[in-house]
Amino acid sequence: MTVRQVPWARHASHLLVVDAAGLTLVDLAHESVDVEEVRNEAGEPRDNVTFGRDAARSLEAVPSPAAVTNRLALLWSAAVAGAIEGTYRLTRDYVNSRHQFGAPLIKIPAVAALLATVKVELVQVDASLARARREMTDEGDLRRATAAVGSARVVSARAATVAARLSHQLHGAMGITAEYPLHRHTTRLWAWRDEAGSELEWATGLGDMALSLGEEGLWDALTN
Repeated sequence: MTVRQVPWARHASHLLVVDAAGLTLVDLAHESVDVEEVRNEAGEPRDNVTFGRDAARSLEAVPSPAAVTNRLALLWSAAVAGAIEGTYRLTRDYVNSRHQFGAPLIKIPAVAALLATVKVELVQVDASLARARREMTDEGDLRRATAAVGSARVVSARAATVAARLSHQLHGAMGITAEYPLHRHTTRLWAWRDEAGSELEWATGLGDMALSLGEEGLWDALTN
């Protein structure tokens, strides 16, 4: 079996594999294990791990696969939010300190509007995270928690794309230099937006859940 894009697998002793069948613990020191070293857009290890059956054992009396996936997805959404905030602060400081035609760039309406768009995206991500945290903390309906986490994952992924694009536009040529720290945020946004499931996968899952509820059930879910 091969598991792709495993964070920091080359430095780990064990790997936890989560799928519909349950949770499996893999001993990465086993002789059947092969780790192919790969890096993501941010230069972080995202390795491909191939292992045999003898290296793996199923875990019992553990949280459900959906519960584990929700926690992982929520953590990655929070990480994306942090990267967006770093991107926003750096861009805000730049357009306030950089002058053109005798005034800061922020005085240009188009610049101010784009910066505000990045801030709005960040606010939306924070709101979706707050909802997902509440649903996870309440330990109530797993379906509601999954829907909230899925929404946070979709919102954060879309916000990552917008924030990275607009911040580079607002920085101009400065934003692509290796010496300037913008790339430390934006490359992570590009890399992290689809961790723990892509935007398409989570959006499809939300759509399937909405269809399964039916019109009345969906309305109740949206208004309660």
